[in-house]
Amino acid sequence: MPKSTTRKLTALEQQFAREYIVDLNASAALVRAGSRSKHPDAQASQMMQRPHVQTAIQEAMAKRVARTEITQDKVLKDLEETRKGAMAKEDFGSALKAIQLQGKHIGMFGDKVEHNHTGSVTLQVITGIDRAPGE
Repeated sequence: MPKSTTRKLTALEQQFAREYIVDLNASAALVRAGSRSKHPDAQASQMMQRPHVQTAIQEAMAKRVARTEITQDKVLKDLEETRKGAMAKEDFGSALKAIQLQGKHIGMFGDKVEHNHTGSVTLQVITGIDRAPGE
Protein backbone atom coordinates (compact mmCIF):
# COMPACT_ATOMS: atom_id res chain seq x y z
CA MET A 1 0.00 0.00 0.00
CA PRO A 2 1.39 3.46 -0.87
CA LYS A 3 2.77 5.64 1.88
CA SER A 4 0.59 8.41 3.21
CA THR A 5 0.79 11.72 1.45
CA THR A 6 3.56 13.89 2.83
CA ARG A 7 2.00 17.17 1.71
CA LYS A 8 -1.42 18.12 2.99
CA LEU A 9 -4.05 18.13 0.28
CA THR A 10 -6.26 21.12 -0.34
CA ALA A 11 -10.00 20.52 -0.13
CA LEU A 12 -10.19 20.59 -3.95
CA GLU A 13 -7.33 18.09 -4.31
CA GLN A 14 -8.90 15.79 -1.73
CA GLN A 15 -12.29 15.84 -3.46
CA PHE A 16 -10.61 15.48 -6.87
CA ALA A 17 -8.88 12.27 -5.75
CA ARG A 18 -12.20 10.85 -4.51
CA GLU A 19 -13.99 11.81 -7.72
CA TYR A 20 -11.21 10.61 -10.01
CA ILE A 21 -11.57 6.96 -8.99
CA VAL A 22 -15.25 7.03 -10.00
CA ASP A 23 -14.52 6.93 -13.73
CA LEU A 24 -10.80 7.78 -14.13
CA ASN A 25 -11.73 10.94 -16.03
CA ALA A 26 -9.63 13.77 -14.65
CA SER A 27 -11.55 16.65 -16.26
CA ALA A 28 -14.92 15.33 -15.12
CA ALA A 29 -13.52 14.64 -11.64
CA LEU A 30 -12.28 18.21 -11.39
CA VAL A 31 -15.70 19.61 -12.29
CA ARG A 32 -17.45 17.24 -9.85
CA ALA A 33 -14.94 18.25 -7.18
CA GLY A 34 -16.20 21.82 -7.45
CA SER A 35 -13.65 23.55 -9.66
CA ARG A 36 -14.96 26.55 -11.56
CA SER A 37 -12.02 26.62 -13.94
CA LYS A 38 -12.74 27.82 -17.46
CA HIS A 39 -10.10 25.31 -18.61
CA PRO A 40 -10.81 22.09 -16.68
CA ASP A 41 -8.74 19.92 -19.05
CA ALA A 42 -5.60 21.96 -18.42
CA GLN A 43 -6.19 22.24 -14.67
CA ALA A 44 -6.96 18.52 -14.41
CA SER A 45 -3.74 17.71 -16.25
CA GLN A 46 -1.80 19.89 -13.81
CA MET A 47 -3.58 18.27 -10.87
CA MET A 48 -2.64 14.79 -12.11
CA GLN A 49 1.05 15.77 -12.25
CA ARG A 50 1.22 16.62 -8.54
CA PRO A 51 2.93 13.77 -6.67
CA HIS A 52 0.84 14.22 -3.52
CA VAL A 53 -2.37 14.04 -5.58
CA GLN A 54 -1.12 10.88 -7.32
CA THR A 55 -0.41 9.35 -3.92
CA ALA A 56 -3.90 10.28 -2.71
CA ILE A 57 -5.43 8.65 -5.80
CA GLN A 58 -3.39 5.47 -5.25
CA GLU A 59 -4.47 5.36 -1.60
CA ALA A 60 -8.12 5.85 -2.56
CA MET A 61 -7.89 3.04 -5.12
CA ALA A 62 -6.25 0.73 -2.56
CA LYS A 63 -9.01 1.48 -0.04
CA ARG A 64 -11.65 0.73 -2.70
CA VAL A 65 -10.02 -2.63 -3.51
CA ALA A 66 -9.96 -3.51 0.19
CA ARG A 67 -13.55 -2.38 0.68
CA THR A 68 -15.02 -4.12 -2.37
CA GLU A 69 -12.63 -7.07 -2.44
CA ILE A 70 -12.55 -6.76 -6.22
CA THR A 71 -9.09 -7.48 -7.52
CA GLN A 72 -7.68 -7.94 -11.01
CA ASP A 73 -7.47 -11.68 -10.33
CA LYS A 74 -11.15 -11.83 -9.40
CA VAL A 75 -12.18 -9.91 -12.49
CA LEU A 76 -10.10 -12.19 -14.73
CA LYS A 77 -11.54 -15.31 -13.08
CA ASP A 78 -15.06 -13.95 -13.54
CA LEU A 79 -14.34 -13.18 -17.19
CA GLU A 80 -13.08 -16.74 -17.71
CA GLU A 81 -16.23 -18.18 -16.10
CA THR A 82 -18.34 -15.89 -18.29
CA ARG A 83 -16.45 -17.00 -21.40
CA LYS A 84 -16.87 -20.69 -20.58
CA GLY A 85 -20.57 -20.27 -19.81
CA ALA A 86 -21.16 -18.29 -22.99
CA MET A 87 -19.34 -20.91 -25.08
CA ALA A 88 -21.46 -23.68 -23.50
CA LYS A 89 -24.62 -21.76 -24.47
CA GLU A 90 -23.16 -21.02 -27.92
CA ASP A 91 -23.43 -17.31 -27.15
CA PHE A 92 -20.36 -16.45 -29.19
CA GLY A 93 -20.85 -12.68 -28.96
CA SER A 94 -20.58 -12.75 -25.17
CA ALA A 95 -17.70 -15.21 -25.31
CA LEU A 96 -15.83 -12.97 -27.75
CA LYS A 97 -16.36 -9.92 -25.52
CA ALA A 98 -14.92 -11.80 -22.53
CA ILE A 99 -11.93 -12.88 -24.64
CA GLN A 100 -11.40 -9.30 -25.81
CA LEU A 101 -11.42 -8.00 -22.24
CA GLN A 102 -8.97 -10.69 -21.15
CA GLY A 103 -6.69 -9.86 -24.07
CA LYS A 104 -6.92 -6.15 -23.39
CA HIS A 105 -5.89 -6.77 -19.79
CA ILE A 106 -2.65 -8.44 -20.87
CA GLY A 107 -1.94 -5.77 -23.49
CA MET A 108 -2.76 -7.72 -26.63
CA PHE A 109 -5.08 -5.16 -28.17
CA GLY A 110 -3.51 -1.81 -27.37
CA ASP A 111 -4.51 1.34 -29.21
CA LYS A 112 -0.91 2.29 -29.70
CA VAL A 113 2.02 0.43 -31.15
CA GLU A 114 5.38 0.70 -29.48
CA HIS A 115 8.51 0.04 -31.45
CA ASN A 116 12.02 0.00 -30.07
CA HIS A 117 14.75 0.41 -32.63
CA THR A 118 18.45 0.40 -32.09
CA GLY A 119 20.90 1.26 -34.79
CA SER A 120 20.67 3.72 -37.61
CA VAL A 121 18.13 4.43 -40.29
CA THR A 122 19.05 5.52 -43.79
CA LEU A 123 16.52 7.49 -45.80
CA GLN A 124 16.94 7.97 -49.50
CA VAL A 125 15.20 10.90 -51.15
CA ILE A 126 14.31 10.28 -54.75
CA THR A 127 13.84 13.30 -56.97
CA GLY A 128 12.99 13.72 -60.63
CA ILE A 129 10.43 10.92 -60.79
CA ASP A 130 8.75 10.83 -64.16
CA ARG A 131 4.98 10.61 -64.10
CA ALA A 132 3.00 8.31 -66.26
CA PRO A 133 1.00 10.01 -69.05
CA GLY A 134 -2.31 11.40 -67.88
CA GLU A 135 -1.29 11.98 -64.26
